[in-house]
Amino acid sequence: MARKKQPHVAAQVTEERIIEAASSVFSKEGYRGATTKRIAEAAGVNEITLFRRFKSKENVLRRVLEDKGTAIQKVMDQSLIMEEDADVVDCLRNLSVLTSGPLIGEWELMMPLMEQSNIRPLIAEYMFSAVKSLMARLNRFFKFHIEVGNIRSINPDVATAIFFGYLASPMNRPQLMGTGRSKEEGEKTFDDFINIFMGGISKD
Repeated sequence: MARKKQPHVAAQVTEERIIEAASSVFSKEGYRGATTKRIAEAAGVNEITLFRRFKSKENVLRRVLEDKGTAIQKVMDQSLIMEEDADVVDCLRNLSVLTSGPLIGEWELMMPLMEQSNIRPLIAEYMFSAVKSLMARLNRFFKFHIEVGNIRSINPDVATAIFFGYLASPMNRPQLMGTGRSKEEGEKTFDDFINIFMGGISKD
């Protein structure tokens, strides 16, 4: 006889289904078009369940944004290893590869939301907080590896700005730009960037 899921487990699964469905619906239809009824239908629940869990559509969006931020933060922590024997190039390359999915998801979600003025302050607040947090994590990585001698003495703030700028750039994501490049070609382009980033462009 199959064992029933514990109530708290079932509730968590339901919330995750709603958030996953909401992310997809927000990406396709924007905030205004993503009605709670549409989100509930996509999640396979009724509207009453959605409101019981989240109270409002804005709270659903907040949770979607929080989850996406957490996913990217997890990737940063997995990639940016703070150990003396860590390979800095491998860390930075892994960061690019592992963030491909989350960053593309961010872009696809944010673009339709940014077009709607009523939700713009919330999106701006989230983006500012997320960028600040991620840049701080990258900055700590550079400072650590400068201190242990894995990177020459440079300004970690400048290194952070340069690297994060390219990492977050749509130009680094062929799927977003419709360039027709394959995933492998995109990774090769990022390898070229890391080569320039780590070695500079001087012939000497």
